Amino acid sequence: MSHSLTSNLLVTVLGTASLSVGTAMTAMPAIAGTITYNGTTLGQPTFHRPRANGIDAPVDLSPFTAVPYSVQSFSVDTRGQYDLVSGAIDPAGWDNYLFLYKNSFDPSDPLTNGRIANNNLFELAVPGFSGFTNVVLNPGVTYFLVTTGFKNTDIGAFTNIITGPGNISFATSIPTPALLPGLIGMGLAAWRKKRNAAKLAKACES
Repeated sequence: MSHSLTSNLLVTVLGTASLSVGTAMTAMPAIAGTITYNGTTLGQPTFHRPRANGIDAPVDLSPFTAVPYSVQSFSVDTRGQYDLVSGAIDPAGWDNYLFLYKNSFDPSDPLTNGRIANNNLFELAVPGFSGFTNVVLNPGVTYFLVTTGFKNTDIGAFTNIITGPGNISFATSIPTPALLPGLIGMGLAAWRKKRNAAKLAKACES
């Protein structure tokens, strides 16, 4: 990863430290080749975390059997080398851990389909950064980025950045702040419709 890209990643991740992050992930505006999202492992399910194995897929499990995790599926439209970075933002510098899975992620079978894992981003001597650079990703494949902690008690909010030569898309939709008012409006409309139907039914019975 280039020094300029490293600096950009640091600025982007550290710049989100003041954001309020709820239990649901929120996506941030993306440009071609880069996508950024926020999330948290607080209150999330747990799994038996594997151990990192350098640039190879994990082959054994760690001693930590109940580590909270957050998972996001995504795909790319261009084959090439991508960088995937996670920054721990709240509490700042909590000991995060990043995993990449291919095709599927089963928390009850955490060694299957694992591609790579990392606790400390190789090129950044900064607490609370994990990830990997120059990972070859292919179009037509669903990937799963799992953000977790080193130990069972390592929990917090994070910002993740995926960047590379192609467009990156979430395989499952994430409401963005701009979409939330519309979603709330649709929810209210559905509630009113249901309430009016109940009133009509009650009136017919009387």
